[in-house]
Amino acid sequence: MEIVVDAYDEVERAMGWYYYLDDNLQFPFTAYWRNKKVEVIGMASEGECEADMRVEICALVGGEEEVISIQLQDVQRNFYSLTKIYR
Repeated sequence: MEIVVDAYDEVERAMGWYYYLDDNLQFPFTAYWRNKKVEVIGMASEGECEADMRVEICALVGGEEEVISIQLQDVQRNFYSLTKIYR
């Protein structure tokens, strides 16, 4: 595994992290968001991840299940579970 550090700007650095996470996180996995159990199904689109790393989750919104994009830093897992999401 490697992350290319030779990037010209913030967007290239973000895309380096995006592809690293996409390659190394094992989707789907269960996590918590706003104290609710959710299924993290994958990385959000590249365009959405140019400023912050985002993931897509299945969550109940207004009584219906929807796929929404949230910041990866808002996903909560315990340490033991976190080690299981890496390939």
